[in-house]
Amino acid sequence: MSKNIFKRFDVLGTFVKGASLLAAGSILAQIIGFIGSMAMTRLYTKEAIGIMTIIVSVSNMFAGSINCRFDFAIVKEKKETNIFPLISLSLLVGLIFSATVAFGSLLYFTTKDEIPSPVLSSIFVFLMLIVTAFTNVFRSYNNRLSDYKTMTWVIAIRKLAEEVSMVLFGFLKSNYVTLLISRVIGQFFGMRQQIQHVRHDIGKIFKVKKDEIKEVYRIHCKQLYFSTPAAIMNSASYSLISVFVGELFGMGQVAVYSISMSVLGLPLSVISGNISKVYFAEASKEYRTRGCFRRSTIKTAGILIPLSIIMFIGMYWLIPLIVPYVYGSQYSDAGAFIRILAPMFAVRFVTSSMTTGLVVAGYQQLEAVLQSLFLIVAVLIYMCCSHYNWTVHQFLEIFTLGYASIYAIYLVAIVKASIKVTEH
Repeated sequence: MSKNIFKRFDVLGTFVKGASLLAAGSILAQIIGFIGSMAMTRLYTKEAIGIMTIIVSVSNMFAGSINCRFDFAIVKEKKETNIFPLISLSLLVGLIFSATVAFGSLLYFTTKDEIPSPVLSSIFVFLMLIVTAFTNVFRSYNNRLSDYKTMTWVIAIRKLAEEVSMVLFGFLKSNYVTLLISRVIGQFFGMRQQIQHVRHDIGKIFKVKKDEIKEVYRIHCKQLYFSTPAAIMNSASYSLISVFVGELFGMGQVAVYSISMSVLGLPLSVISGNISKVYFAEASKEYRTRGCFRRSTIKTAGILIPLSIIMFIGMYWLIPLIVPYVYGSQYSDAGAFIRILAPMFAVRFVTSSMTTGLVVAGYQQLEAVLQSLFLIVAVLIYMCCSHYNWTVHQFLEIFTLGYASIYAIYLVAIVKASIKVTEH
């Protein structure tokens, strides 16, 4: 009995240590980003920030799934002999998907008068996606090895590179192009450190046989058919909001909305996003050894829920008061946006850390259904806003209500899935 108790404390200690280490890197990165954002709102116009936000939003719709989620399989794969074939498959899919999305974005940008150069914008989409494709793969490999130190270092150095280059370019020529260049530079930094565990085996990755790639594809094809559409719908449901705000209310409001989302996203980046990586790794290990991941789920929820309550209190009552002083009076409405969106982000804070639980359980079909609800609600809100001429505040209020409800349903589904796997 006592041995089991100590073992549980040891597992909890490993979980907290990994999450804390990643959070430390994210906190440093967010401090850098916070300082950089204050400079950005003073060096760049609202229109430049708005255009950059739209282009980045198009990229972000596919960034998390650019490898068709085969990178996630690297973490949970049981056989070591399948790892290099999975890496090869993930990189190949990432390259093809990046080129496809970039071409599609070109067709979209040519229809928008707000985008000065559709060709240049689509090139930036490709660059951001291809770097993300490599990042996703080797981050998953480091996650499998529980190398949180490397993951932490990369988080911080990339943000520093992005913000420093953004400020320097801002003094030279402040437009949306220099904002995008700084973003690409930031994504590229740290790549050498990230591939350190496979640096000497790069040749093996590119020499993997076609039959080996086909075999790991057969094993993990659910990632493509179900998990990938779910991830795209999830990303699109948020990225499209920026696009919708731009079409309904103009690029200036996109800039204000972007600042609001960056502030609300701080807890997600610092805590929730990193706990998600550790949760996925721990849940995968528990599932491999015990056939369930109920303990990991309960433990993670127990950590996140109290933090979510604290986050909501700060975002609703404190942050809106200081936003005008931090970003300038022209962004004072961002405080009102933050207050409207805070309830939804509080629920999202908990749920988003645990969405990979459905991947661990093999419930990609359920994940796809739940994620589709976000996209459906986003489109319906846009259509209603266009028809009834809602104000931007009314638009965001309905958006908050709809998304918060879906996240609550999602969380219940994750908990039930973990219990059902245990019974199975």
